[in-house]
Amino acid sequence: MATGDILGISVSGLLAFQRNLATTGHNISNVNTPGYTRQRVELVSRNPQASGDGFIGTGVQTSTVQRIYDTFLTGQVRYATSANSQLQTYSSLSSQVDNLLADPVAGLNPSLQRFFDAVHTANSDPASLPARQVLLSEANALTNRFHYMDQRLADMRQGINTKITTSVNEINSLASGIAKLNQQIVLAKGLAGGQPPNDLLDQRDALVARLAEQVSVTTVDQEDGAQNIFIGTGQTLVVSGNASKLSVVGNPYDVTRFEVALTAGPITSITSDYITGGVLGGTLDFRKEMLDPAQNALGRVAIGLAATFNDQHQLGQDLKGVLGQDFFNTLDSISPRVFSTSAATLTASVSDVNALTISDYRLDFDGTNYNLTRLTDNALISSVAFGAFPQTIASEGLTLTLSAGAVAGDSFLIQPTRAGAKDFAARS
Repeated sequence: MATGDILGISVSGLLAFQRNLATTGHNISNVNTPGYTRQRVELVSRNPQASGDGFIGTGVQTSTVQRIYDTFLTGQVRYATSANSQLQTYSSLSSQVDNLLADPVAGLNPSLQRFFDAVHTANSDPASLPARQVLLSEANALTNRFHYMDQRLADMRQGINTKITTSVNEINSLASGIAKLNQQIVLAKGLAGGQPPNDLLDQRDALVARLAEQVSVTTVDQEDGAQNIFIGTGQTLVVSGNASKLSVVGNPYDVTRFEVALTAGPITSITSDYITGGVLGGTLDFRKEMLDPAQNALGRVAIGLAATFNDQHQLGQDLKGVLGQDFFNTLDSISPRVFSTSAATLTASVSDVNALTISDYRLDFDGTNYNLTRLTDNALISSVAFGAFPQTIASEGLTLTLSAGAVAGDSFLIQPTRAGAKDFAARS
């Protein structure tokens, strides 16, 4: 009767459970190691020996040491981490704008109320010199309030630039680390006959988790053990052992406005509109969805107040019976901002205050038509065929006048109300 190799079977069991004990000790030692994933030894029976009585067992052996790891759950955690970082960043930055504009003491509304109270007092007693002086003082105070709030918003823009730069540097550092770990993992897996280098995989996962705090991340595992990393809406950041590089560049229209660019090989392209999730995505979303509209809205209030009050003031008389003049800066002094990538010159003016929106606009020349796009919803609101110069386009309270020199592909950015609060001033 075949009995098998009793000694060999015993040794195989000792060796297998020795590896189990070593792995258990490794787990216990790393219980507080950030990013560590518990490991488990997988055992399989050794190939049996054939005999006339059948196959006789030969013991046990270790097949692999694997991580207790769920790819789906890890992906969900990364997604939640990215979304949480994005919303936390957006909320933190938005609260600054909300506190500035809605402050019941230092906000715009108290200054407006005091100004119109002074107007009412002066109107009730036109001959009162003190009442007139109070009105002038409140007008100057209102001017200072507009300037202060506009400057605070401008300071936030500088803070956004700094935040973008910091986040981009962090992403580049993490991408470089992931690419190096990819190289080490591919090498280690090859030397181990395809067995996974678990601790290196944990280190890579920890870097990817940190990356998810900065920007949304999508991963694709390769057969050789490398992991490709895509950010935003699919921009390639890491492929095997190679990492692309993000950079901060000035906006093509306004160099003081920082944008995120991705360099892959010899090509560098601006990708700000395609960045989502994380601190970087939340920062860019805040600037586009909250900061830009807030400053534009503040400027529209200033422009509307100046134009409307001037119209009414001109109907009154001073103490000598002379018709009133402009009380605040005129629309000529509160000009829309225009940025250009063209050799042609575009001038913009406000033709109808009531028709102004808080949107910015882009005018593109395709060689045949001038197309005006409202950027808040990317709607084409006007298309004018190429004609004699000066070319005039009127839409949504704006009049645009274009000189000769534009070529196909030229573009202009118009910000009708962005500088309204900055340029607001009492003329007295």
